[in-house]
Amino acid sequence: MSEGMRSPEERAALSVRNVGGIDAAEVTFGPGVNVLVGRNATNRTSLLQAVIGALGGSSVSLKGDADEGVSTLTLAGETYTRRLRREGQTVVTSGDPLLDDPEVADLFAFLIESNEARRTVARTGDLRELIMSPVDTDEIEAEIRQSKRRQSDLEAEIRSIDDEAEQLPELVQRRSSLEDDIERKENELEELRAEIADSDARSTESDADEELDEKLDARQQLESTREAVTFDLQTERQSLESLQADRDELDAELEDIQEVSDQRLQTVRSRLNGARERQNVLESTINQMQNIIQFNEEQLEDEEGLFGKLQTEDGSGLFGSLRSEASTDLLGALRTEHDGKGSVTDRLVDDQQILTCWTCGSRVKKARIRQMVGELRDVRADQFDLLNEVEAEIRELKGTKAELEEATKRREELERKRTRLDQEIDTRHERIQELETRKDALDEEIDDLSAEIERLRTEIDATEEDDYSTLLQLQEDAKRLEVEVERHRDELDDVTAQIETVEERIDRRDELETEREELRERLTDLRQRVGEIERRAVNEFNERMAEILDMLEYSNIERIWIERVGTADEDERSISTDASFDIHVVRTTDSGSSYRDTIAHLSESEREVTGLVFALAGYLVHDVHESMPFIVLDSLEAIDSERIARLVDYLSEYADYLVVALLPEDAQALGDECHYRSPPW
Repeated sequence: MSEGMRSPEERAALSVRNVGGIDAAEVTFGPGVNVLVGRNATNRTSLLQAVIGALGGSSVSLKGDADEGVSTLTLAGETYTRRLRREGQTVVTSGDPLLDDPEVADLFAFLIESNEARRTVARTGDLRELIMSPVDTDEIEAEIRQSKRRQSDLEAEIRSIDDEAEQLPELVQRRSSLEDDIERKENELEELRAEIADSDARSTESDADEELDEKLDARQQLESTREAVTFDLQTERQSLESLQADRDELDAELEDIQEVSDQRLQTVRSRLNGARERQNVLESTINQMQNIIQFNEEQLEDEEGLFGKLQTEDGSGLFGSLRSEASTDLLGALRTEHDGKGSVTDRLVDDQQILTCWTCGSRVKKARIRQMVGELRDVRADQFDLLNEVEAEIRELKGTKAELEEATKRREELERKRTRLDQEIDTRHERIQELETRKDALDEEIDDLSAEIERLRTEIDATEEDDYSTLLQLQEDAKRLEVEVERHRDELDDVTAQIETVEERIDRRDELETEREELRERLTDLRQRVGEIERRAVNEFNERMAEILDMLEYSNIERIWIERVGTADEDERSISTDASFDIHVVRTTDSGSSYRDTIAHLSESEREVTGLVFALAGYLVHDVHESMPFIVLDSLEAIDSERIARLVDYLSEYADYLVVALLPEDAQALGDECHYRSPPW
């Protein structure tokens, strides 16, 4: 058949060694649909595993009798590699695959039989949880909390600026009044100095005069000092009121934050560690079971006598290898009994053939082995269900842990801040007490000096002429005015500085408003992000499902659709986590009437199609195509050939490369534009 019309540069080359059931293989894929055509046990699934491994997916296994394996994919001039190495009971992966994190691709691009999206639909699991699993809701919640704290700080600062802006006219008026007072007092002072200069008093000052001048100077200095102390005292009292208000707000916030005990946080951490350990055990068990099931299925279908290779006399065959890595309570590979009666191929033809179980040595029919493999697959499905439950528990515990740690961190931060405030308040109290004591002492000194000045004046008045007394009064008035002018200048400087500070903060208000508005939009976006993804997933599924049902022409299915319910709180202060996806089925009777049905009553073919469409919805919602050019598809036997052909054609529109494994009779329904590959690979 045609290899397609694309240029060779667009092809992808795959090289495989010891992956799944493949010893070695090299395959080239062309853009568009690539069909792996073959019967069961021809390593089609193993080849898909090799592709998935090189792309970075987790559904890849090492060949049972090999210690090392590798899968290499060359695409668009780049080479991507996945290496597998056996270490004891586990297989370790390394290399440089296309994806660093395979979670989204595993869910929505690698659609093999064990794909979680397909299985979740088949067992009517939690579709909403599945579609949202790649979204880190804990991180979104943490960002919401951080943004809300910043928003609260911004609003408090804006309120403070508004309060100061209301006081600005009063400050401006005070500045103008001080400037007028200073100008007036300076004029008065100039007049006094002129009067003093023009005075005809030339009398020599007595000892009392000198003493009076000294005491007037001393009182002037004391009054200046008292003015400074009074100003400092007023400033300290205002600071104390502000600190006490801050502490009251902090105490209120502390009351709203839950107090988390170390024991509670340790309990949550311990439960989380325990859940992760259970997750690791379940994943290890599922991987071992997957390897064992796949190996036995391939050997049961193999017609080249591989059962004869399973056990050698020296114990070096596959049995010896598998015994070292599989638990004895799991049904592993099988070995034949070497009795020399006929060829191995002859003994594999009939399901009634008697084989020997290599794990326990009992003789069983081949049909019984098939039955046990089927039972193992059921057990594996149960293990997957347990794994889903454990993963859900891990997500819940991670959220609880993050919330408790955030509360603990915030409470410790607030308590440290409160301790600093308490220390600062105590310091302010001590400073106020010191200033009050000092002011009282200054008042007392000034009163004493004033009394002494009055005494000296009385003494001078009794001995000096009136004109000299007048000169003394003029000098005293001049000194008083000088003190008042200096005090007014200091106050003017303070008021001017306050005005400049307020004006600078007012200029910054627009910037704070812009940041606050951006935060509001960011919070709205964060709160609605989860809901938007959910809505997109529902819309994508419903639209694609309607198109595919119309295309596949299921006779009595009118509609399969998802309803998003439980979203009333999605616009509140935190993101909605209560939403769920309810899947509905509407059928029609022969008479044309409609009735509701459930997903459980769909045929296997209908369920498989529904699961694939749901995976496609996730592929589109999470933009998987931006990082993953492949969709890998397997296990379509439940769907008839014509519908497979239509479905493959539909899916091919969404990926550069669609690789699908099909039986020969199903592959015949596809067109010549596909790229076909057949064994040997």
